[in-house]
Amino acid sequence: MFLWMAILWGGTALSAAYMYFFFVRLLRFFAPLMALGPARIAAGVLALVCAAAAYPIYYPRGIVLLFFIFSGAAAGLINLLVTRFAGGWAYLHVWSFTYRSGLAAVLLTVCIACCGCWNATHAVFRNYSLETDKPLPGGSLRVVSLPDIHMGTAVDDKSLADYCRRVEALKPDLVVVPGDLFDEGTTREQMHFACETLGAVKSKYGIYFTSGNHDLGIYGPMRGFTTAEMLAELQKSGVKDIDEQLLPMDGGFVLAGRADYYASGGARKTTAELLNGADRSKFILLLDHQPRDLKANAAAGADLQLSGHTHKGQLWPFGYVGRLFNEMEYGYKEIDKFQIIVSAGVGCWGFPFRTSGRSEVVVANIRSIR
Repeated sequence: MFLWMAILWGGTALSAAYMYFFFVRLLRFFAPLMALGPARIAAGVLALVCAAAAYPIYYPRGIVLLFFIFSGAAAGLINLLVTRFAGGWAYLHVWSFTYRSGLAAVLLTVCIACCGCWNATHAVFRNYSLETDKPLPGGSLRVVSLPDIHMGTAVDDKSLADYCRRVEALKPDLVVVPGDLFDEGTTREQMHFACETLGAVKSKYGIYFTSGNHDLGIYGPMRGFTTAEMLAELQKSGVKDIDEQLLPMDGGFVLAGRADYYASGGARKTTAELLNGADRSKFILLLDHQPRDLKANAAAGADLQLSGHTHKGQLWPFGYVGRLFNEMEYGYKEIDKFQIIVSAGVGCWGFPFRTSGRSEVVVANIRSIR
């Protein structure tokens, strides 16, 4: 919590400081006759207004301000290089106006925001081809994973319905939602729509859900429904909640779901306890929102883990920070014969922007080589 508050207030303070110097430069450019003292006062007021409007910094307007600060810093570096090494450039006066007027920072911000919004709201389907030496029904298993939808942020009713149509067209054997289907800002109407839409997806063995750290409302009572209402709606729609459950499937494989580590306060079964009694000769698919306990999961006998949570950083360069707190940040990894796929997520948390990769739906095509 201390780290989160430090990031929140530190980001706001740094944003205000940058905007102060930006407005001083801007006022001196457009009003060269204004005295430095009044210019500084006006710049301070404008900077405080911007910082207040952007608070909290993780709201969309705050993220756009961060994009602007990054763009301004990049424009400043370009200006330094241009003035130092391109003094005889014929269009130097054009660049000088573009930079000093703030237009360069504005244009770059618009480009980053538009690309970031596209990356967040247009998920790609990421295919993984996997092999196992254990038997599978019909020799193969196609599992579609939809983690981190965060309904209402980057995924709305229309896009979720489109993703679900595309998922069904793949004729999956199994569909899973490994956490963070909902968010603090998800409305009751969005919750109902998401449950009904996901529950309507046809697959051979059904659709299964495990909780994420945002699903259970542990970060505040901002949304319009309770956890009990959410779970009841999932059940009503045919989406099976398998937190802390071990399910032998009719197809001859095993499905296991772990409760989220944060949402459970760490008070959950170990993977060895969860898989106690499982037939190890059968393929064991483990769902866990966070990519945790990977070596223990391998030792416990799981064959494949599907996770999300990390969002691949969502905003560059925060993925590098995420690597300090997560055993795995993104992609595919193998420990002995245990395979792990960590998705960037179908949606986004907090704001509909992504500058670190694309939103994605994971399609795991598993083939038995037995």
